[in-house]
Amino acid sequence: MDENRDQRGVERRPGEPMLDDSDLADLVEGIRLFNDGKFWHAHEAWEEVWRRKAGEWDAFFKGIIQAAAAFHKMGEGSLKGTRIHLDRSITKLRPCAPEFLGIKIAALLRDLERCRDEIERGRFPVRAVPVLRRVH
Repeated sequence: MDENRDQRGVERRPGEPMLDDSDLADLVEGIRLFNDGKFWHAHEAWEEVWRRKAGEWDAFFKGIIQAAAAFHKMGEGSLKGTRIHLDRSITKLRPCAPEFLGIKIAALLRDLERCRDEIERGRFPVRAVPVLRRVH
C-alpha cells in the first residue's frame, strides 16, 4: 500500500494517522450512525478509535465526538449544551479542513456553523443536522 494513501486509496494528509482495519471500521461505523441520527452511538464508535490513536490528531477525534455530543444534546432539548459542544467541535475541526481521514471536514464545518448561527438567533435548528460526507 502507498504510504500516502489509506486502505481505500484516498490520499492522506501529511501527518494524518494511518488507520488499521479496526480503526477504519469504527470510523466508518461512526459516520453511518451519525448520519442515521444515532449520535450517542457514533460518539462511542469514534471514541474507540480515539483511544487506540491517543495522541495522534486528538483534536480531530475530539472534534467529531463533540459534534455527535452536540446533536445528542439537541435531541435532549438542551440549546445551551448543543451550543457549547458545537463551539468546541468547530474549534477542534478547523485545522483539519478541507478533508481529513476521508471525511469532508469543510462541509461539516459549514453545517455546524449554520446550526450554531440558528441557535444564536434563538431558533432550535432541528432541520440543520449535518450529514457527514466521505471522500470517495
